[in-house]
Amino acid sequence: MADGGSRARSKDAFFTKSRGIPVAPEFATALTIDFSGAKNANSAANTASVSTSVKTHLQARRDLGAVNHGYLFVDLSAEKVSSALKATATRAGLEKSMYSSHSLKSGDATALKAGRVDSLSIKLLGRWVPHCYEE
Repeated sequence: MADGGSRARSKDAFFTKSRGIPVAPEFATALTIDFSGAKNANSAANTASVSTSVKTHLQARRDLGAVNHGYLFVDLSAEKVSSALKATATRAGLEKSMYSSHSLKSGDATALKAGRVDSLSIKLLGRWVPHCYEE
């Protein structure tokens, strides 16, 4: 993002241990992303604790063969997501034909509504105009 783009680049993110010393992801206690080129950046870099979800994200990148991808968050097609979901359903002993990327979208809307997120936000996040998820 240091180039003013809207996507975080892999080279703008680095893992650190105590006192900001760079380390491999498996030994990290923090992740720092340089947002200095972003239009809405409040500071040069933001640091957050390394959570299980960050480590899971990195494992998913390895599984997708996107370790050397230029951007931190890899673009995924609906087909790739659907394929991964069907494979997961099969491993869980479920009928894969019952699952698709749409399952995630409707499930997300349901979870957001249960979490008392306002209707307009859900519509914007899901790119929905009708009230179909509210009924």
